[in-house]
Amino acid sequence: MSKDPQKPVPAKSAAPAETLEDSVYRSSLSAGNEAIKRGNPMVTIPTTVAMYALFGFVALQLAKQSSVVKEKLKTVGIDISEKAEDAPPPPPPPPPPPPPPPPPPMAAVSSKADTTPIDPRQEVVPEQAPKELPKQDHSLGGVPGGVPGGVPGGVIGGVVGGVVGGVVGGQGKVVDFDFSQIKIKYQPPAPPYPPLAKIAKIQGTVVVEITVGPDGVPTSAVAKEGPPQLRPSAEAYAMMWKFEPAMLNGQAQYARFKLTMPYRLK
Repeated sequence: MSKDPQKPVPAKSAAPAETLEDSVYRSSLSAGNEAIKRGNPMVTIPTTVAMYALFGFVALQLAKQSSVVKEKLKTVGIDISEKAEDAPPPPPPPPPPPPPPPPPPMAAVSSKADTTPIDPRQEVVPEQAPKELPKQDHSLGGVPGGVPGGVPGGVIGGVVGGVVGGVVGGQGKVVDFDFSQIKIKYQPPAPPYPPLAKIAKIQGTVVVEITVGPDGVPTSAVAKEGPPQLRPSAEAYAMMWKFEPAMLNGQAQYARFKLTMPYRLK
């Protein structure tokens, strides 16, 4: 029987669609699967094993990567903690402002001099230089051998061998000498510098006129020259000296001479 080209060929009946329930409750993957059933076991089994091995390898790598990531995160966390502990301490507070400068001293020289003890060794009263040439006592002048009818010594009531120019019952006449003609019996140590003169830094030379008795002890001392602030100290110092008796014609005399005392601050 010939086929009619115009007669439609009957379509094959399609296999019934497999439902989800049929797939779940199917006894095996090969049940109802003709392709699997026709597969060669020598190929399908190694392939399946290889796939499982591949899956296992991939899972192992993922697990390692996850552990590395966790370790890295943990390490980062530790590092942050350590850095927080090792952070430098906060800067110290700023220092307090310096105190205001003290006011300038009003009288620095005066206060310093008032608190400084006076050292007697600081000042020097040097040795005395020759003062004046001995003055000639014109009252003693006369003619050698005296004048006939004259009075011994030229003074009424004089005694032969007494003090020339003396007065009966009175003090002998003072004779002027040069300091170089006087012998020193005792020279006291240098006096302390007058405090007021030291504060004011006053220096100078004081000339003191000393009068001594026949025993060489000073009876008076008067400052004739020099700064007023130094004169009282010089006069008191001059009264402390002791001298050998001033002799004239073999007799001790009341003597007067000048003593020069320089005052210097070192």
